[in-house]
Amino acid sequence: KDGEILAMSVIKVPEQLPVSSGKTFLDEKKPLIRDAVEACPPDVQINTLIRVGHSIPRAITETAKLRDCDLMILGWRGWTWRQERIMGSTIDPVVMHAPCDLLIVKFRDFKPEGIKNVLVPTIGGIHASFSYEIATIFERLGGKIRAVRITKDRIEDKKFIFEDGVKIEIHHAPSV
Repeated sequence: KDGEILAMSVIKVPEQLPVSSGKTFLDEKKPLIRDAVEACPPDVQINTLIRVGHSIPRAITETAKLRDCDLMILGWRGWTWRQERIMGSTIDPVVMHAPCDLLIVKFRDFKPEGIKNVLVPTIGGIHASFSYEIATIFERLGGKIRAVRITKDRIEDKKFIFEDGVKIEIHHAPSV
C-alpha cells in the first residue's frame, strides 16, 4: 500500500558505558539486516537501521515514534525465562508503549511463499478486519485462509457467517 519497510536491529549497551561504545558491535548486526533486505521483494522499498541504546524496547518504541510507523512486526522466540514476563523482556515493554499497531510473530524458517494455510481465530471486534487483511497477504501468495470462531452458544445452527467479506466457520463448544 505504497509504504516502506524499516528493517531495524538494536545494539544494547550496558548503562555504565556510553552509547558510543556500541559502535564496536556494528559488524555483528550487519548480517541480520542483510538477510532482511534479501528477503524483501524487489518492488518493496526497504530501509535499514542499526540503532545503539541502553534499552532495546525504548530504542524500538522511540524509533517507531520518530519514523511515524503504522505497524511494527516483532519476532518472538516462543518462550521467556522469567515467570513475571508474558512474552519477554523486550516484547512486553514494547507492547505496553507501542505507538502503532503491533504484530508479534513466531517464525520457523520463514519463507512467505511456503505458507499455505493461515488460521485466523476470531471473535470479531475492531482488530478482526486487520487480522483478515494481514492473512490476505499470504492468500495472494497462494495460501488458504481459514477463519474460525468458537462459540459457547449456538448461532441459529449456522455453519458459517460472513464478516468483512471473509467466510468464518462457526464451531459450537459449550465448555468455552
